[in-house]
Amino acid sequence: MTTAPEILQAGIDAMADRAATRDTDAERSMARAVATYNALTGSHLTEVDGWQFMVCLKMARSRGGGHNPDDYIDGAAYAALAGEAAHSASLGPYAVLAREYERREQARDTVVPAEVNRRLNALEAVAHKPVPVIEANELEARLNSIEAAIGAARRGRAGES
Repeated sequence: MTTAPEILQAGIDAMADRAATRDTDAERSMARAVATYNALTGSHLTEVDGWQFMVCLKMARSRGGGHNPDDYIDGAAYAALAGEAAHSASLGPYAVLAREYERREQARDTVVPAEVNRRLNALEAVAHKPVPVIEANELEARLNSIEAAIGAARRGRAGES
């Protein structure tokens, strides 16, 4: 890889590979990582801060030892993820909910257990009517419970095969 477009494409491919490895449409674990870090340390980092930290880490690594294309591939991907998170943050507190809702709505086509549908409908009610701002930990808890239900449904289906 020697050109910027090749490095960017490799970053896109790496993100797709990581998502496939985790059996999701898009691997987006930074919000959970930052929430965990904040809970442990009392810090107030954002998802954008987390992705920007990873860009800095990759750039720092690129200064040590020989050339490793991975430093630039991952750095480009992390920069893109930081941009995505910054855009979502600029849309307000429901942006993350809306993005997750959309992803879960797509999952409804392949995973249809009643519990998942019930949780998706509850999210829809929250996402589509004006309610007070949801605290980040409450939003995270709701999304985690949906994630757990989808995972349980997939594991159940895998056990039927």
